[in-house]
Amino acid sequence: MPEEAPPYTREALMMRDLVAGAWESVSTDFVNKLLALIDLQDIAGIETLLKELPALADEFASSLGTKVDTILSTLQTKAEAFFLASAVDLVGIPKDYSVIIRKMYADQIRGFCKAFPERILHPEISRQLEYLRDNPLARSIDIARITDRLSGLAGPNATYWENMTDVVAARQWHSTSVFLAQQNGITTCYVTGPADQKTCPVCLHMLGQTIDVKVAANKLNLYLDTHDNDPDAYVGAFPFPRLPDVDNISPKEIEDKGFFPPYHPRCRHQVVFLK
Repeated sequence: MPEEAPPYTREALMMRDLVAGAWESVSTDFVNKLLALIDLQDIAGIETLLKELPALADEFASSLGTKVDTILSTLQTKAEAFFLASAVDLVGIPKDYSVIIRKMYADQIRGFCKAFPERILHPEISRQLEYLRDNPLARSIDIARITDRLSGLAGPNATYWENMTDVVAARQWHSTSVFLAQQNGITTCYVTGPADQKTCPVCLHMLGQTIDVKVAANKLNLYLDTHDNDPDAYVGAFPFPRLPDVDNISPKEIEDKGFFPPYHPRCRHQVVFLK
């Protein structure tokens, strides 16, 4: 693990391996059938197979069991200990609320996993199916390219899962800091982290920026009330800031938006408490 890795990286990688393994275990047979049908240019067979996707998604989400909850429970304890140790005279988050925070992110993982075939696998198949419809005499080399493109969908798809689980771990880590700050009457946090060649333009704008704790906590509380296992609701509640969101506006305007890390997958920036 690189020295600059955030403190939640270990748990993020554990979740990545768990989710990737679950996906591979349920998807292999499906994708192999799909590849065989594409090789035959059997459009009707592909369309029939696609009807199995919802059941595949349910199996994928349920196969995670309680393991993801265990990882996130450990991360919640670790985050609270880290922030309590890094500031003076802080009191912790009430136990029941800690459980709610952890459950929120466990539900998000399961929600994303259940939606995954519709989000990535299904659109990709649909694009290739449309190509076969439009080209009934598709060349064998084109068929080979399609099967090569889709064959990776049966495997762990490590980049996608690493990005997704890293974001979940980072958001749980930093939402813990926001709730701790609110619990202790801290009104502002500020963003700290590296400024080097890897730092994206958004993070450069946010470096040293203060965050309005009340605004950030309100965003989190809104999600706690409305997420209901819906990954789209979470994405809508916490979109990553884009450059126009932070460029050419005053620091106070940025502060009032309540942006807190992460600002993208594998973001290295952190928050520090201010009284």
